Amino acid sequence: MRGALMALFAVAVVAALVALSAVLLRDYSQLDVERHDIQARWDQLDRDMKQRANLVPDLPESIALLTAKSRQDEIAANYRLSSAIRMLHRQQMSDDLANAQQSYATDRAEYNDAIEKYNTDLELFPKNLVARIFAFRRDDSYV
Repeated sequence: MRGALMALFAVAVVAALVALSAVLLRDYSQLDVERHDIQARWDQLDRDMKQRANLVPDLPESIALLTAKSRQDEIAANYRLSSAIRMLHRQQMSDDLANAQQSYATDRAEYNDAIEKYNTDLELFPKNLVARIFAFRRDDSYV
């Protein structure tokens, strides 16, 4: 009888470990997909920012954006470019520039939403444990 109880206990422990491993693997995969999604959305946003800058190449803000070395520099230059484009809009904005502005606004919102979801998931149990184990970090590079 005692041997049967020990065997049953061992099976229960193994089953619990398998279930825990499955949860950890699922959460790791989801966090990794979200991290890659943020990078893909940033790449699209980067293309949008450069397209806008190329449409108005004589503005100093465009030059600053195209020569930016870091993500934070690009974001700062892009804010200045947005202000300059709003001033141009008052004068006369081309259809290409209007389309570029719309694309940028949409992709910016999607990028920020992806960061928000990722950061929220990092705080939820059990994903927060997975994040700590595998060194997933918050991403606060909102645009």
